[in-house]
Amino acid sequence: MAVLGFSVLVLTAPAAVLAVRMIKRGSKRLPAAARPSARGAGYLLVAASEAYLFGLTHLALFWADARDLCLSRHQTWVDGYGRAKYFPLERRCNAYIDMVPAHVNPLVLMLLGVAVAVALVAIGRAIRQHRADRSSAA
Repeated sequence: MAVLGFSVLVLTAPAAVLAVRMIKRGSKRLPAAARPSARGAGYLLVAASEAYLFGLTHLALFWADARDLCLSRHQTWVDGYGRAKYFPLERRCNAYIDMVPAHVNPLVLMLLGVAVAVALVAIGRAIRQHRADRSSAA
């Protein structure tokens, strides 16, 4: 199971590298003061998507036989559970056992929240630099 999660991260690494290159290239059009924050927000979004994909592998791995897996690994299964939810990621064997690791959902939410905060900082810096450039030109 850990091998599958690791292999998904390795397979998505080229997409992450491409996204990082696009972020670097696209941020060159931004004002100099906002560039580092905008890049940081982009990198955080890439990290959040990687964490989400890692959690999604735990759902994809168990699509076919969630009941059998719960019985073999956790010795418990309650009918009515086992349905996959995609946000927050969840697939339960019963009321207490979830197949998705407990750290995935908080990590995704934290990365998204920090990305929004850093993007707001970038917007504020861009506005501040735009006002400074406009007042110095006048």
